[in-house]
Order: sequence, then structure tokens, then C-alpha cells
Amino acid sequence: MNAKPILFFIHGYSVGSWYFDDFRRYFETLGYQTYAPNLPYHDVHPNKKLDEVGKLGMKDYLDHLELELLAIGEKCVLIGHSLGGLLAQHLVSRGLADDMILLQPAAPKDISMITPRYVHHHAGPLAAAIARKPFKYSYKSARALYFNGMDEQAAVDLFHKTVYESGQLMYEIITHQQPDIYAENLNGNVLCIAGSKDRGCTPKIVQQIAKKYGDKATYKEFVNRGHEIVVEDNWEEVADYVDNWLKQNNTGSLSEKTIDIDLAIPA
Repeated sequence: MNAKPILFFIHGYSVGSWYFDDFRRYFETLGYQTYAPNLPYHDVHPNKKLDEVGKLGMKDYLDHLELELLAIGEKCVLIGHSLGGLLAQHLVSRGLADDMILLQPAAPKDISMITPRYVHHHAGPLAAAIARKPFKYSYKSARALYFNGMDEQAAVDLFHKTVYESGQLMYEIITHQQPDIYAENLNGNVLCIAGSKDRGCTPKIVQQIAKKYGDKATYKEFVNRGHEIVVEDNWEEVADYVDNWLKQNNTGSLSEKTIDIDLAIPA
């Protein structure tokens, strides 16, 4: 029997490692070993606004995660949500992992995330990006773009746990100044998961990311899910799908890997 791979969770914008608490408990019960580091300054009090945060760039986040991965001593399966999904792609491009699971990932620089709705709700973050200052989304914008798959109380509770994010990082993403991602460096497989109601990292964006990896990619779309698929109701359905994908692809083993296209990637 093949040993289960180590799962390395990477959280997204303005949250922390706690975002994956339910997922980690789920997978650890199934016998997986898991890690979930905080991105720099993402373990602070939600109301703490540090100037240092605003100056952190993509390289700072990636170098931090690279050290965490090297300390483990063996390759893990990367599981990233939102910004974490983008960071996972860069880490694979650096050769630090073979397989990854992208949960509603932010897009690399060759895929645009810009829509009228996106621009409308990013006035504050865009200003912070230009000034290289830390920022938080307003509740109105977070609710419209990211929390629309949750009930009101759950959305409020999640918002109150969010921390300040980097303006420098946002600047690099919106001006396409992040490093290149080389899809050919993916030695394993990638699972790309979308939520049909996601207004931030939309299904169209996730489909384009899946296309980037060709026949190494599996695309799966969950209906009636917003952007916070990891903590929304029925998150267990997503976790169960991930577990099945890991088993079917023999991820983390030395045996030949297979690919299961659950939903054809639209042409």
C-alpha cells in the first residue's frame, strides 16, 4: 500500500493558518500528515496594522514558504486557496513540489482577473497597492466578492478574523510584475477547484489555469459555492473529493500517476 503524502496547506489573502483547521482535522483523521504555516504577519491581531506588511512582495511570501517546505525534508502535496493557490503554482515552478491542489486560485500574470465588479470593489486595495501600504477589504466589498456563499452571521464572523494584507503584493499582482510560472515544471498533477458563485477567482479564471497545465490538470466545479469553499457549509464534500483525487492519482507515490478528468475543461 502506498504511503499517504504530506499535505502542505497555504492560506489566502488576509486570513491565517486557522483557515484550514477543519480541513486539517479531516485529513489527519484519514491518516495524512499536514502542515499549515502562516504567511508573514498573518498571525497577528486582526486590528493590528503594521507598516512592514504593506512592503512585503511575492518573493517574500515565496521565500518564507520555501524555508517551511525545506524544513520538512520531503516533497509535499501543496493545497492552496485563493492567493495560496497562486503561491502554490510558483513553488511548483521553483521545483519544490510535484503535485498541487488549487482551491479557487488567484491567477498568474498571463491570466487576467480584472472584471468591472472586481475593479469596483478594489478601490481601497488599489490605493494601498499604489502607496505600498497594508490594507483590508471593506465588509461590503468582501461580502460582494468573496463571502457571497455564506450566510450573514458566518460572513461577519469571518470578516472579523481577517488581518491586513500587503499593498506591495497587490501591486505586483495587478501590474503583472509577479514572476513567470512555468507549467512544464509540474512533474505531477494538478487539481483545480472552482465555485460556481465565486466572484473573485471565478470559474472562468480557474478553467484558464487548468488549461495552462494541459492533460496534467483535473478541473472540478462545485455548484452554488462562493469563494470561501473551505469554510462554507458542506466543506466536507470538497475535502472528500480532494481525498478521492489524491487516491486515484497515487499522489506522493513512485508509481505511475493517472489523471481523472471529472469535468471536461471548456474549450
